[in-house]
Amino acid sequence: MSLMSNSNLYLDHPLIKKHSIERRLYQETILASASEKNTLVILPTGLGKTLIAALLAAHRLSKLPDTKCIFLAPTKPLVMQHYSTFKSVMNIPEEKLIALTGEVKPSERAELWKKGIIFFTTPQILENDLLFKRTTITDVSLIIFDEAHRSVGDYPYPNIAKIYMENSKHPLILALTASPGSSPEKINEVCRNLYISNIEARDESSIDVKPYIVSTNISWIKLELPEEISSIKKELEAILKGNYDFLVKNNFISIDFKKFTSKKTMLELQAKLRELIDKREPGDQILLAASSILAESIRLSHALELVETQGLVVLKKYFDKLEKEGSRSGSSRAIRNLLLNPVIRKLRENVQKLLAEGLIHPKFHYIVKKVSEWLSTHPNSRVIVFCQYRELAMLLADTLNGCSNIKAKRFIGQATREGDKGISQKEQLQILEEFKAGALNVLVATSVAEEGLDISECDLVVFYDFAPSVIRYIQRKGRTGRRSPGNVLILLTKGTRDESYYWMVANRQKSLKHLIKHITPVSVNATRAQPTLEQYLENERDEPCYKVIVDHRELSSPIPRLLSEMGVSIIPEQLPAGDYVISEDVAVERKTASDFLQSLIDKRLFDQIIKLKEVYENPILIIEGESLYGLRNIHQNAIRGALASIVVDYNLPILWSRDADDTAKLIYAVVSRRQSIRDSSFSLKKGKLPVTISEIQERLISSLPQINQVLARRLLKLFKKPINIFNSSEEDLKKVSGIGEKKVKMIKEVLNTEYEE
Repeated sequence: MSLMSNSNLYLDHPLIKKHSIERRLYQETILASASEKNTLVILPTGLGKTLIAALLAAHRLSKLPDTKCIFLAPTKPLVMQHYSTFKSVMNIPEEKLIALTGEVKPSERAELWKKGIIFFTTPQILENDLLFKRTTITDVSLIIFDEAHRSVGDYPYPNIAKIYMENSKHPLILALTASPGSSPEKINEVCRNLYISNIEARDESSIDVKPYIVSTNISWIKLELPEEISSIKKELEAILKGNYDFLVKNNFISIDFKKFTSKKTMLELQAKLRELIDKREPGDQILLAASSILAESIRLSHALELVETQGLVVLKKYFDKLEKEGSRSGSSRAIRNLLLNPVIRKLRENVQKLLAEGLIHPKFHYIVKKVSEWLSTHPNSRVIVFCQYRELAMLLADTLNGCSNIKAKRFIGQATREGDKGISQKEQLQILEEFKAGALNVLVATSVAEEGLDISECDLVVFYDFAPSVIRYIQRKGRTGRRSPGNVLILLTKGTRDESYYWMVANRQKSLKHLIKHITPVSVNATRAQPTLEQYLENERDEPCYKVIVDHRELSSPIPRLLSEMGVSIIPEQLPAGDYVISEDVAVERKTASDFLQSLIDKRLFDQIIKLKEVYENPILIIEGESLYGLRNIHQNAIRGALASIVVDYNLPILWSRDADDTAKLIYAVVSRRQSIRDSSFSLKKGKLPVTISEIQERLISSLPQINQVLARRLLKLFKKPINIFNSSEEDLKKVSGIGEKKVKMIKEVLNTEYEE
């Protein structure tokens, strides 16, 4: 590719504004490589990954002028940040650079996709717009995946990459990250999912990068727990040790206590106990007791971690949340037992007393003192304090605002299940603008601020807590030291999990540095295979006209996407009952095993089934999951009784599936079975079954080809009786608004054609 230098200082290209991108050898080297193959770029924060993306977009649009580019990022603030960067450097009309966020209505997005050249959006929006045919991807010559390490599991990136590689006429992928993962397996998974065949990796020690690295001073501060908090820690450990001794005595575990307190170990043991519960008799009291004690231990271990690493505010919030859960009908016996424990009750009273006295955690008080001192000596500084929990972020921001030289706000994500409304994406952008402008000098941020945000003026980053993740460590650290020397302050509590996490990250970081220097992607098929003759002929045939109406609440599950991949047209609606409507009389209610049990506990299950039977003649219940037993503290006979009642009393068939993929295949089987025997003019109807004569008449007339309920009512209003409609002339039918020549001919053809089996 040809990117000429201008006076050897700036890169020169017709689609790049003059003197906007400084020439750097490593960027040019990466760019030349990325223009030929699907490339994963691993580059430390602040070294211009977005500018590499802009230069590659310019190259692709020059080479393929009738194509488009898409830049994907996980959050709206990141989307808008990349949009602003491209506006500042791209020599393209501003109206052709389009940011698509959730605030833009789907119908408006469908029009905007037609007008732009470079689009900036989240993967969720692109995936949905592809799913519902609001846009296509055939004319896209470059997709940029920012924060590419997310390309694992159910995140939309892998699915988008698959659709893109299968459908684009000129596919090219650029994946960007500061940290791809801490193991070869993780990195290769990212490469496979994004069809990567080339990796361009640099770290701070790379020769071509070194001249642009700004120093960052990292300080590790170790603090002691005060006696008051240490005593709470010891009490929790004593209860946990008692549970451990019970499990050892009854031969459920044979590991040391320290390993037992690991969350991973406890969850693995819980899965094994559930398997045993499924296989043994319901009356095995020791097994049931062990299951309950382990569930209690998981909560105790979490409470212990909160005491050690977070403080009393978060611990109180956690116990309050457990109390709320315990007050619900059918709540876990483990929660009730834990809250009724006299030691826990006394401990909670003690926590309340200590909070009233102003004691939270030594890290909390250290930060308030240190940040105030820093801003006194560095009055023009910007500071970010990272912490994991929202309630702590709020209290810390409020406390910091009590200092005369501090203007702080919390920077968190949007709404959560716990009811915290959070901060909207619009508010997030406003807070960032205030921070950059100096109206704020401290952000107290949760993980939402870790990824990619360009806060160039931040010169002190404080870690309140320390997660055992190399990616998160690199991202937090990367918020400072971009254009001027930065400072990082990491707080650890002595003798706690903080120290364990520190060593885990330190070791993983060493491994990551070695990996980045030596990693090569596994062999992946980064180009589309040529179709066989059979596949070609299959593609030439008309696509099956299968379609399914999907309740809007189901759109967050992978099943609509999986159905779409099978060729089913997805129609999102707000349904009165059921999750998937397959015909006017068949609908599917999908419940995961845990959803089924929760609806049984909440007494919603049979209300939902009654409504489903009222609305559809032949509803189906699909239960997704390997087993219903052992997931919740519900007697197996109660579960069996509910299943029997559904089938016998309500005449509702139950289908079982292993997972979401199996559910999608089951639904597809029902769809193909039901819709393939229908006339090609068949249209889905949804809603309550007709009860009155008028409703039956409307349903009858709306079954005619291309006649919806509105047109059916107009016809009945004019002709009074259905028989009059059937006997009417073509000219009389045309008198109804919305019925033209084509519809009339189709109606008459259906009514006058002799039936053939």
